Amino acid sequence: HLGGIDYFVPTQKELVEKVGDYDALLVRIGLEVNKEVIDAGKKLKVIATATTGLNHIDVAHAKQKGIDVLSLKDEVGFLDMITSTAELAFGLIIDLMRLTPWAFESVKNYELKLEEFKGWSLYKKKLGIVGMGRL
Repeated sequence: HLGGIDYFVPTQKELVEKVGDYDALLVRIGLEVNKEVIDAGKKLKVIATATTGLNHIDVAHAKQKGIDVLSLKDEVGFLDMITSTAELAFGLIIDLMRLTPWAFESVKNYELKLEEFKGWSLYKKKLGIVGMGRL
């Protein structure tokens, strides 16, 4: 038995108040794992985040305290296998071009409005995604 897991989304203040009870902290972007949080985490052995960026964690202070920081930073091989974000984005683009969400709602309401939901053909169109980040 490795122990229990508590799932909650604390405020920054609640994180400082509660972190002292835990050996491990799994955190998402939105909370700062800063010096105050790390110092309050008297039992912390590891801080983990499923992000490539670490600007929300004071990595230097964690290491100084002997706390390991685990993340997806530099996990290029693994991240190169994740294509679902781009695939879903293109799927949504096609849904918008073909008016799929509106046509689907109409059919669910037993309406058949073929002329209203023709949408646009993708033939001779150029589609692309301009974004920021790896995915």
